[in-house]
Formats: sequence, structure tokens, C-alpha cells
Amino acid sequence: MYLIFVLQVTVGSLEAQAIHGIPAPGELVDVGGVNMHILCKGRGSPTVIISAGAGQWSTAWWEIQERLASHRRVCTYDRAGFGWSEGGTTPRTADNMVVELHELLVNARVEPPYLLVGHSFGGYVVRRFAHRYRGEVAGVALVESGHEDMWTQQPDSVLSVIDRLTDELGIVEGMVRSGTLRGSSLPPHPYFDKSPEFRAVYEAELTSVEHYEALIAIMSDIHTSAAQVGSTRTLGALPLVVVSASNSYDAFPDAGFPLEEANEAWMALQHDLLSLSPNVEHVVSSTGTHEINWIEPDLVIGAIERLAEKAQVAQLPAVLPGSSTPEVDSLLRVLERAYDGMDVSGFVSLFTDDVVQHDVPRRVTVIGKDAWTTQTSQLNALHRVMSRTHHGRIQVGNLVVAEVQWTGTVRGAALGSPTDRRYNYTGIVIMELEDGLIRRQLIYGDAPTLTAQLRLER
Repeated sequence: MYLIFVLQVTVGSLEAQAIHGIPAPGELVDVGGVNMHILCKGRGSPTVIISAGAGQWSTAWWEIQERLASHRRVCTYDRAGFGWSEGGTTPRTADNMVVELHELLVNARVEPPYLLVGHSFGGYVVRRFAHRYRGEVAGVALVESGHEDMWTQQPDSVLSVIDRLTDELGIVEGMVRSGTLRGSSLPPHPYFDKSPEFRAVYEAELTSVEHYEALIAIMSDIHTSAAQVGSTRTLGALPLVVVSASNSYDAFPDAGFPLEEANEAWMALQHDLLSLSPNVEHVVSSTGTHEINWIEPDLVIGAIERLAEKAQVAQLPAVLPGSSTPEVDSLLRVLERAYDGMDVSGFVSLFTDDVVQHDVPRRVTVIGKDAWTTQTSQLNALHRVMSRTHHGRIQVGNLVVAEVQWTGTVRGAALGSPTDRRYNYTGIVIMELEDGLIRRQLIYGDAPTLTAQLRLER
């Protein structure tokens, strides 16, 4: 969405200094024959890696980096073609940018683990990085992140404006090439106008042909990048923080968006990102916009700090072992297959006739196999897909305690919604066994996460 800001310019008369004539604040590192710029500050582990929006570069995160670096190691970088980085190879897809980023970190000797922070298009990059290099990632923060469906599942009135503005990128590039777009014609900016040095970088970058070449290349392959991101709908159990602005599109008041409709559609996509991990927190700003890193840096810094805390807890050893007795492991596997297959008869056959289930957080109790069969059938009818996975487990006498992850897609019609909604949350289940069947089941699930992901009234 940052490209929209780039297009809100007018024609002036003064030439800006080329950005490569301004000394790079960080290090230029060879990545496959291309020099890429990375700036690291502070000390500690894990290292925070910030991936900026499609038309942004490292300077856009200078204030947040400076403040975090007082007690953490933080690295910003410029994707190929932006800031002080040279142009990269094509196509400019998210997956190719992930490979470049990983090689940049290796060659710059920035060792894992990483806390990945992705803003706007940068959200695509960090999600794919976390998928490809899972063992090197300690947590992910998605700050006003792009969603894989944002190019197809927003209202036509929104998509038509995006299409028009994307087409106009070529016009702006032509203005730069012809010299009719000058630095002084760029509008005032609340962030880059904080100092003459910032303003000089701002003017140099946004009057650079390379900037528009790189941005057009990204937009030319945006549907491929979206498909790459959408092909992996989970971050596993990685700690995740999603930062969203309920007035996101207010950043572009002159672009022609129907703001109320656009912001509502954007928030629906933001809510869907919560299903990427069961270990998730959603931070919503009612006053910020898409450029929340400039408008509300305190909010973003706080979210990154909480992500670091989540990552620290997640690195603790697992409480329960990965396997129990062969009988218990076999029972749990059969239970998972029946649940995943939405096989009502197969599922309830694993319980005794006098089964009692109590969902503690939601205060729902079911007594007897007939009632259990009815509730299971009703639950299946609400879903398109369901999954229940048992992780750590232990048996003490006739009791089994298991760490469980539930995922699923609830039909939109069941929620009064035009679209389906996905969820992903965790909890603890305590089962009392009798002759190899489940007689009692207590569920302690993360009900607040489920409620937030399905957007139900609490």
C-alpha cells in the first residue's frame, strides 16, 4: 500500500541528490554479485530483523531501530533496488527476496535466532522466511501486514483504485526519467521532515529511477508473491504478534478510496492473520493508519517487546514428553484421524456410553454418548475442515494429559459472515480412560484466541 503514497506527488523545479551519493549509514554486503545495504545496531539475542514495506527502505525505521537498539540487536536493510542496495535479479517475488535476505544475513554475519518484523509487503517476506528457515526464527511480528487475498478479496471499489494507482507507477517513473519530478515537489512528510538529513534521503530516494524500477518489478509479480505466501497457511507454534490499524486506508486521503468500506475490508484480512499461529496477540490501533511505524512508534515498539517476551518463553523446554505408552499414542492417533476426517461415528466410538466432557473456559458440559454424538454432528456441520493435533502427552494411572492444537475453518454462514473464518489455538486436555476408551474429558483451551479469530462477541 505504500506505493499509493509515492503517487501523491506534484511537479517542482529542484533536482535531488542521488541517494548513492549520500554515505550509507550501514554496511554494503555482496549478495550474489549485488551490493545490499544492512544496518545493525545494539547487542543481544535474538536479533530483530525489520523488513520494510514495498516502497520503503531502512531509513523509514530509523527511530524505532534507535530506541530498540538501547537494549536489543536490531537490523534494518534495503531490498534490492531501494535505499543504498543495488538492483537485484528478477522476478521480484517474495521467495526470491527471502533467499536474498538470508544470504545477506549470512554474509553480514548476523547469526540466528531472529525476531522477524514485517511491515506491509514486508509481511510477505517474513512469513516466507519463517517457513523456509523455520529453525532460525524465534518469532514474527506482522505490522499492518499485507494479506495474500488483499488483491482479490477486497471490495471492487477498493481494488479498482489500487489497480489505477498501480498503473500510474509507470507514469511517475517516466517523470523521473525525464527530470520533471524533482525533490522539492515531494509533499511534506511528518517523519522525513524531522531533519535536513532525513529530508535529503527522502528526496533522493523518491526521485531515483531505481526506486520505481524496483517497485514496478514487485508489483508486476505481486500475484505470484501472494500465491507463495498463501501456499503456507501456518507459522506452526511460532510466537506471533499482529499489529493492525483500524483506519489503515486513512493514510491515503486523496487516493480515492471509499474509506469506511476499505478499512472494514482491511481489518477483516488482518483478523484472518491471527490464524497463522496459536501463540498470537493482536494489537489494534484506532488512531494510526497504514504508516503506523511513523505515527505510533510506541505501539510498534511495545508489540516487538512483547514478541521478544513470547519468544523467550517459547524457547523453554517442553513440559510434556513427545510420546507416552504405545496404547496412549495409538489412541491419540486414532482420535486425530477421526477428528480430522470429521468422522462422527469413528470419533464417538472412542468414548464410553457414560462419557462426560467439560469445556472449562466456555463452561459447556456434555453428558452421555447420545448427547456427545449430537454435539459432534452439530460441530461438524459448522465446519469446512477441522484438525486436532496432540503434541506433548503423559499418562499417570488412568489419566492422560495432552497438549493439543486445534485448527479449523468455520463456514461463514454459520457466523453470519460472507466469508469463512479460520482459527488456530492450543490448550490442555485431561482424559480419564476406562478399558482403553475415554470416560471423562476436561478441555482447557485458549478461548480468548478462538473468540478473537472468529470475531465473536465476548
